[in-house]
Amino acid sequence: KDAPIRDPKNTSKVVGYLVKIYGEIVVNQVADEKSGRGTLMELTAPVERGYLVSKRVQPFRRIKPVASDVSVESLIVASFAPRGMLTEQDFVVLSRGARDGLKVGNRSYVIRKGDGYRPRMERGPAFDDGYPKEVVAQLLVVDVHDEAAVAWVEKSTKEIQVGEHAETRRGY
Repeated sequence: KDAPIRDPKNTSKVVGYLVKIYGEIVVNQVADEKSGRGTLMELTAPVERGYLVSKRVQPFRRIKPVASDVSVESLIVASFAPRGMLTEQDFVVLSRGARDGLKVGNRSYVIRKGDGYRPRMERGPAFDDGYPKEVVAQLLVVDVHDEAAVAWVEKSTKEIQVGEHAETRRGY
């Protein structure tokens, strides 16, 4: 609950949460419904008393691209990386999901319209009318929820950031 992802059009509406997975635990003993003993495995960072435990999260799997049934515009609303500029092999969260027709395997383009000289870090992503569209990255949808989707940055020609526009095109 510490990292909510908010709807870009209605910032009071939470569409999901970023969750950091620290590793796995193999349960060795169960004392009752609320306690047990286990062995921590494959940790990515130190784990301390009080951290939450959830059901097993499905491990990553190989995902083949699937042609989209719909054309959908979305925004990158969050990233899993703790930095402002993102590039290939980063994961991002899109503002559209299954209700909008997105499916695992769909691809999206990150689109910019604007003056490339404009200071991006000061004013955010460029999407200004009067400029042609420029594709700066390609995303692969790896997980879909009702109102959001997680995508992997497959290719990028420029760094991207939260707030960028993405387009999923029907048939691609």
